[in-house]
Amino acid sequence: MANMSLGGGYSSSMNSAADNLANSGVFLAVAALYKAANGDASYGAVRRWLVSNTVSGVISGDPAGTPNRLLDKRGL
Repeated sequence: MANMSLGGGYSSSMNSAADNLANSGVFLAVAALYKAANGDASYGAVRRWLVSNTVSGVISGDPAGTPNRLLDKRGL
C-alpha cells in the first residue's frame, strides 16, 4: 500500500512541496501499471480506479487538509 499523501510511510515532517511531488510520482507509477494492464482505459477510468482503490481514515496525526487515504495497488 502506498500512502496517498506521502508515498510510503507517514511522517508528520513530510509536508513540503517536494514530498507532494514525490507522492504524485507514486500515483503516476500506479496509474502506469493500471494502464499497462488495461491499455484502452480512458483517463476517467484510470482516475476512478485509483480513487476506488484507496482507503480513507487510516492515517493518524496527518496535517490538516491532507487527503488521509492509502492507495492499494494489490488489485493490479
